[in-house]
Amino acid sequence: MLVGVERPSGAGAQPRTALSLPSIAVFATLFGLVGYLLLRYAGVGPAIALVAAVVAGGGGVAGFVALVAKWAVPSAAAEPEDERYLLQGTPARVTRAITDDGDGEVSYAVDGAHYATPARSFDGTPLDVGADVVIDRIEDGVAYVEAWAVVERRL
Repeated sequence: MLVGVERPSGAGAQPRTALSLPSIAVFATLFGLVGYLLLRYAGVGPAIALVAAVVAGGGGVAGFVALVAKWAVPSAAAEPEDERYLLQGTPARVTRAITDDGDGEVSYAVDGAHYATPARSFDGTPLDVGADVVIDRIEDGVAYVEAWAVVERRL
């Protein structure tokens, strides 16, 4: 929320890797479960149990990665992004006072570039020049903002 909800894509996006906390958890769970069951109840030697546990953990990770790659990623990519919320959570500063019944202006920075846009209070609260705010959404070129102090209390 503090840096917006933009989804990085293109040349600046971080590459995805199979080595993540969930994949490590899948490996560790299957490795431990298979290794324990083989040593405790099947009466096999430690070397065979170790190999079987590594194979089971690796197979589980392969299944997990395949599931994510074939189902979760394509369905998330197919979901259209709501343009109004691309800057949600972006910090801004009031540069022209926002009244309870009128527009003011806020300035904010994204990727090192500074922008200014007309703004309204999210909840109708007047905001003075210099107030720190957070952008909720941008509709029809108008940013709907909320005072940082209010957002901070919810965190």
